Amino acid sequence: MTTSHDESTPKLEDVAADVSRIGKWKLKIVRDDRSAIQKKTFTKWINTYLIKVGQAVDDLYADLSDGNKLITLLEILTGDRLARERGKMRFHKLQNVENSLNLLKRKKIRIVNIRNDDIVDGNPKLILGLIWTIILNFEISHDPEGQGGAKANLIDWAKRATRGYKGVEVRNFTSSFKNGMAFNAIIHRFRPDIIDFDQLKPENAEENLENAFSVAEEELGIPRLLDVEDFILDELDEKSIMTYLSAFNRMYSKVPTEEELAVKVYSDRINVDAKKIMNWLKANIDRLEKKIYKMDLRCLRSTRQI
Repeated sequence: MTTSHDESTPKLEDVAADVSRIGKWKLKIVRDDRSAIQKKTFTKWINTYLIKVGQAVDDLYADLSDGNKLITLLEILTGDRLARERGKMRFHKLQNVENSLNLLKRKKIRIVNIRNDDIVDGNPKLILGLIWTIILNFEISHDPEGQGGAKANLIDWAKRATRGYKGVEVRNFTSSFKNGMAFNAIIHRFRPDIIDFDQLKPENAEENLENAFSVAEEELGIPRLLDVEDFILDELDEKSIMTYLSAFNRMYSKVPTEEELAVKVYSDRINVDAKKIMNWLKANIDRLEKKIYKMDLRCLRSTRQI
């Protein structure tokens, strides 16, 4: 006796197709989230330079399309002067972007599959790719080995800067920074006076991240390129975290040894104590002078009596 197939039971190939569609949908969401974070981070990074000349980028994809702000950014980064078209027609925009791309090529910076019309037309993927290339070469490293060399150098620096900190193990630019402990460890390594690392707990990720970002901005002047909500994703954006870390690397490129750090802490304490003594003397100088004057008078009278 044959069993009839229940038409309500899904076929195996249909289930497989649904799983594949769901997987692609989830992957697209992750990519979109990463692109949004990159767009925000790269925009903030660009503005740390454009603010020097009173300019800013609001929409990364739209504001670079005429090439003018791209030229300005590269002029600030390189110190070179570029020809600039002042017209508003598409031809002028294409020429401005072409001038920018040619400058990068002259600097031996490899531009892969990015044309001037991609930027003028606001292609998100290629604009992010171009800005990342600029960040990689002008912010993170001038290493001739390119991305691999720059990435290896930065991760090695981060490992050395966080070595010995309980609960911190830097293996990558994503999950190793998710709970914020690594950021705080880096700050504490170079400025132990502004981070109370022993009070931090790995399970308090949001608090740790907020603490690191706010202290870095207020005490070190490092712009807040990242936000706490950027770390909610399961898959963090490596390029954004590298961009932020590069600011610490530029400020503190040499990681001190334990002995050097101990000497610095001791020296800082001596300087603080000396400063307190000087402030006390300044505040009490008048009273001390009067006291010394009275003592001198007593001594003088005693001498005369003798």
